[in-house]
Amino acid sequence: MTTKTLTLIRHAKSSWSDPNLQDKLRPLNKRGLRDLSRMNALLQHLHLKPDLILCSTAKRALETLEGLRQGLDANDDNVKFVEQLYEADSPHLLSEITLRPDSVSHLAIIGHNPGLTDLINQLSGLELGNLATCAIAQIRFECEHWSDIEAQPGTFQLLLSPKAIAANE
Repeated sequence: MTTKTLTLIRHAKSSWSDPNLQDKLRPLNKRGLRDLSRMNALLQHLHLKPDLILCSTAKRALETLEGLRQGLDANDDNVKFVEQLYEADSPHLLSEITLRPDSVSHLAIIGHNPGLTDLINQLSGLELGNLATCAIAQIRFECEHWSDIEAQPGTFQLLLSPKAIAANE
């Protein structure tokens, strides 16, 4: 049996300094940029290298991808921008996952809450209250096809957050 690994990344903390700015266009704030630096260094140490990264087209998600580019080994060949990930709920996220080719063993998604948290709970059987900004969660599935990941709960592998990392520094 082969395995599929799903890494879910919530965008870093965004700015609310301009109340007239469209939500999709909000950039990261100072804390978000600081958190990205910390998480990127950790990802480089962990060697998490997704075969494919799906990224929301919201500005804060795109900036999160840029900040994690080295740690995820992201390049033009393994990144796909998916507009539908913006405000996607867990059923839509799941449909995006099951569309991926089975040659992809490790899939990462950079997106938004509440969809990411709901998806983690659905696929792992956990009751995670909230995936924090810039947090990374990983679930592993014993299956050959992405379309099979709903058949049985995956194994929750990893949960990293900037707050937890800072507490251990």
